[in-house]
Amino acid sequence: MDAYSGQDMTDMEPHIFSVAEEAYRTMTREEKSQSVIISGESGSGKTVSARFTMRYLAVVGGASEQTSVEERVLASNPIMESIGNAKTTRNDNSSRFGKYIEIGFGGGGEIVRYTNQGENVEISPGSDDMSDLERTRNAFTIRRYPHQQMELFTILAAVLHLGNVHIQASGRGGDRSYIDPADRSLAVFSELLGVDGPQMAHWLCNRRLAVGGEMLVKPMGGQQALEARDALAKHIYGQLFTWTVHRLNAALRAPRGRPRSFIGVLDIYGFETFDRNSFEQFCINYANEKLQQQFNRMPKGSDENWARKLYDQHQNSHPHPHFSKPRMSNSAFIILHFADAVQYECGGFLDKNRDTVFEEPINILRASQSELVAELFQHLPPGDSTGPQVGGTSSSSSPLANGSLRPGKRSRKEHKLTVGFQFRQSLELLMGTLNSTTPHYVRCIKPNDLKEPFVFDPKRAVQQLRACGVLETIRISAAGYPSRWTYEEFFNRYRVLLREPGQVLASCRRALPRLLPPADPAHYCFGRTKVFFRAGRVALLERLRAERLRAAGVLIQSWARGWLARLRYGRVRRAALTLQRHCRGALARRRVLVLRYTRAALVIQKTYRMAAVRQVFLMIRRATLTIQAFTRGTLARRRHREVRAERAAVALQAWVRGWLARRAYGRVRRAVVLAQCCLLGLKAEARSVEKIRQLNKGMEVKLMQLQAPRRPGVSVLTVHLYISVIQAREGASLRETLQSEREAHSAELQALRNAEKQALQTERDLLLKEKEELSLGLQELKGTQD
Repeated sequence: MDAYSGQDMTDMEPHIFSVAEEAYRTMTREEKSQSVIISGESGSGKTVSARFTMRYLAVVGGASEQTSVEERVLASNPIMESIGNAKTTRNDNSSRFGKYIEIGFGGGGEIVRYTNQGENVEISPGSDDMSDLERTRNAFTIRRYPHQQMELFTILAAVLHLGNVHIQASGRGGDRSYIDPADRSLAVFSELLGVDGPQMAHWLCNRRLAVGGEMLVKPMGGQQALEARDALAKHIYGQLFTWTVHRLNAALRAPRGRPRSFIGVLDIYGFETFDRNSFEQFCINYANEKLQQQFNRMPKGSDENWARKLYDQHQNSHPHPHFSKPRMSNSAFIILHFADAVQYECGGFLDKNRDTVFEEPINILRASQSELVAELFQHLPPGDSTGPQVGGTSSSSSPLANGSLRPGKRSRKEHKLTVGFQFRQSLELLMGTLNSTTPHYVRCIKPNDLKEPFVFDPKRAVQQLRACGVLETIRISAAGYPSRWTYEEFFNRYRVLLREPGQVLASCRRALPRLLPPADPAHYCFGRTKVFFRAGRVALLERLRAERLRAAGVLIQSWARGWLARLRYGRVRRAALTLQRHCRGALARRRVLVLRYTRAALVIQKTYRMAAVRQVFLMIRRATLTIQAFTRGTLARRRHREVRAERAAVALQAWVRGWLARRAYGRVRRAVVLAQCCLLGLKAEARSVEKIRQLNKGMEVKLMQLQAPRRPGVSVLTVHLYISVIQAREGASLRETLQSEREAHSAELQALRNAEKQALQTERDLLLKEKEELSLGLQELKGTQD
């Protein structure tokens, strides 16, 4: 960029930066708006060239804010290309819309405004690439509204699901259609856009008509419903595209004031020709022809009859050199364009040109729960398809969106907002803007048709140069002044433009500087007997002459029509006053009768409704009180029985536990006393035996000595044996007593448990019996009320 900045165009090698620098220098020097028109076939690099042009202008006009300005301006490209471009057989990034970008500059050449004007012509399937998606998401972030990314992606997904909605034909001859309520695509579409699915399914297969002042619902056939579905999808996409353009324009418009001049960059769809060409290619090629200043008429018609009219008009009656008929088809025509001869199929031309969107689905979308969807259609008046305005009005006229709304009752004029009409209107606005600027042309040449890098086909390049008019332009420019008129011919032809008719030569010399502003001598030249014009000047004079003649005709027609209108108005006014007087009297009398009948009906309805409601209320009140009484009684009796049973169980448990405790205590006490007695007895006996031993120790010795020969130690052994026998008997008796006490205690606990279980079972049986009695009572009460 630095190499081309400030350099003259003739001193540098040809480059897109050189053209952008020339436009920028001319704008700053002459303080006049410029335009850079980039043209060429599809896939020749127009979008990339426009991108580099914008980048260069953003850099040279950014001044101290170069980085931020460049990012802001260039961030719109991924967004616009992701929505408006598509992949075709000839181009991976083919523009499906005409993009005209205005970059406004202040007095010092800095950028103060950026506007983007788009025109949606058709919707084609685009490429799905992760890198492009990431680049688009980053652009949304730079544009400072990333929170609306998901809403925009949601609407795009909903459009895809709407195209998958399956509409089935029914009835005789398929004059009706319907959508399966279980259609998955319709459910997803309704959920994504937040609309009523059944309502949308109904109005996709039906439409509303106004007949005799009444609104009727007419079912649509299968094919017509499919066309309405596709038109609605394209209309939603078009509204989203227009909304995106307005949001970009509003975000890029700087608050520093109005620009003194601007540079417009036009990147329009390239010339297209496929194996089968239809209405979309016709519009694209027509726009390219308009830019070439060669294609000047667009025929009208309706399907097969339209094809026959084309043959009669342009082949039989008035043969046109650029029109021909295919040999093997009666529903197609061939037009010799500036680039190539293209055969167009007439099938579907009328339907695509209408692209009718009925108002009922639009009303459903207006009531969407999604804020963005409601915003797209909320401010869309009937007959207007320009889309919502965001952030103010753009300096350029915004293009019309695809499709025209058709409510139930509209004027005939509003029904003519066809795609062709809107396309031509947008193209005229674009041409008007381009004609007000100094143009700079960039012709993009496609090196080959194989989309291969570093492959150059010389014959293909020469063909494109000849087709786009470069060679012809060079030849005409070398020839000098192509248009030549004698002074008499010029005077006779353009006398209506001369203010002071007089001498022919003097009148021509005075009139031309005034008719061709600015007075640049290079645009024309005076000779001795002729006047010479550069290319395009005669067309301007013809336009001025036609406008002057038209203005004169309009003035004459206005006077005649005014007199006729005043005459007719007087008659109609008198008749209208008479009719109004009679009609108002009849309406007033009818209104009085309606008011009287309405008042009487209201009184009768009020009385009847009061009696009916009171009767129902009293019946419900009685039934409620009865149910409450039975329920509360049952609950009270149940609670009383529970309290009694609880108290009885507590008393029984207290008595049984006391008795068991006393019994156990007695048994333990007797066992302890018995053990103590036995122990005391043993101790006493032991003391008595020891004392006897001590007293009779000598006697025992003597006795033992006397009895030694026979049985020694018999007395001591006998005493010890006696004591052991006594202790064993008392221990066995004590163990038997404890075992018997334990068995008796276990038997009593088991008996108490069985008694408690039996009491609970009895209580449960009583409760079940009372519940059955309560159910029978409620059934009897209900039968009585019925």
